[in-house]
Amino acid sequence: MPRALEPADGSVFNHYPRTMTFKWLPVNIPGATYSIEIDAYGAVNAGQWAAQSFRSFAVHHGITGTSFNYSFVGAQPGRWRVRAKIGDRYCAWSCWCYFRFTI
Repeated sequence: MPRALEPADGSVFNHYPRTMTFKWLPVNIPGATYSIEIDAYGAVNAGQWAAQSFRSFAVHHGITGTSFNYSFVGAQPGRWRVRAKIGDRYCAWSCWCYFRFTI
């Protein structure tokens, strides 16, 4: 499985606009693509992560590189994880990495 690099778990940001670049280490298998899941605390239901409502907030598939640019939604906690797809098979997700914006 790919390993999440940036933003590192526990990162705190205070910039606006809230543009981010997510980065991870690749798997060493030719032709692998990646999916990233980004979650914002309270974005689907107040006081919950999206998964607590059995939903996803933002999932992007078919990424061929090892980074992804994204504009985060608010001054709140967020988290992200990544996984590889090899052929028709999805690998396990990496661990969640948590971050937050203060403004």
